[in-house]
Parts: sequence; structure tokens; C-alpha cells
Amino acid sequence: MKKLWSIIGILTAMLISYFLLREFMVYYADRPIGAGTAQANVQLAEKEGVLQFIGKTHASLNDFLNFGKAEQYTEGDWKLLRQWLQQEEPALQNIEKRAQDPRLKRDLSRSHRLLKLGASAGNIQYVIYGHRIYHDLDILANGFKGETNVWGYTEVGGGKEVPKLEEHLKQNPQ
Repeated sequence: MKKLWSIIGILTAMLISYFLLREFMVYYADRPIGAGTAQANVQLAEKEGVLQFIGKTHASLNDFLNFGKAEQYTEGDWKLLRQWLQQEEPALQNIEKRAQDPRLKRDLSRSHRLLKLGASAGNIQYVIYGHRIYHDLDILANGFKGETNVWGYTEVGGGKEVPKLEEHLKQNPQ
């Protein structure tokens, strides 16, 4: 009988955990005013490699920020992020050059600058902004189906938050 109650307790805990994680997977997932769910895919005349890079980079940034990590970033987390940025620096610069659409070029450049600024200053909010650009691009250009909140941080998506990002970058030139 004890074994049965143990199994029921474990299953109940797993069920509760599932619902909590589903609702709070990304600590900053509350929709800002005016943000919507995924729009129809934006058709970009880009080579497949550019779109794949967007998806791959979005997945990497998810690993650095999801599951509440952004709330409690440790020195170890910063070290890993800085190492990743240093390792990916040539690819991040190259993808900006390979992109065809001028709006996409600016979005990729803006994200790159925000990520570098956030990592060098130890400012998680800038890293989150850089991630949100890749997040929006992955949804809009690749049809990403994970968490589908579009933040409005890209020119490609006609984002209303782009001027705010530009203002942050102007205040913090690199």
C-alpha cells in the first residue's frame, strides 16, 4: 500500500511540475502590451543557411536564458555566454553579410551588438533583447512553433520595439 501511495505522490508531483513548467518556462514570457502570437511566416529571399543559422542561434540563446536562468545569472553562466559569443563572433559577423534583406541585416546586427553589450557589461536585459530578436526572426522566418509570443523587436516583423533597442544602443556605444 505504501508503494501505491508513493507512486500516486510521484505522479501528482510530476503533473503539477508539468503544468508549472508549461506556464513559466521562460521567466520573461509575459506578453508586453501590443505583443501578439505568431504571425504568418514572413517570406524572406534568403539562402537556407541564413535561416538555419537563425534557428540554431535562437536555440543556443534559449539554452542560455530559459527555465528561469535569466533571473539568477551566475558568474558561471556569464562565463559560458561570453565563451559562446567569442566562439560564435565570426559566424555572427558573417551572417550579417550573408543576409540579403536589408531589414534582416539590421536586425541581425542589432542583436549582435546587444548580445555583445550585455555580455561585456554584465547586463542580462540586453542579452534578453538580443535573444528576442532571434526569437521573433525564428518565428517569422522559420515558423518556429515553440513559445510563439512575437515580441515586436524586429524590422522584419514591423516591430514597434525597434526604436527602444536603438536608443539603448545609442546610449551605450561600443
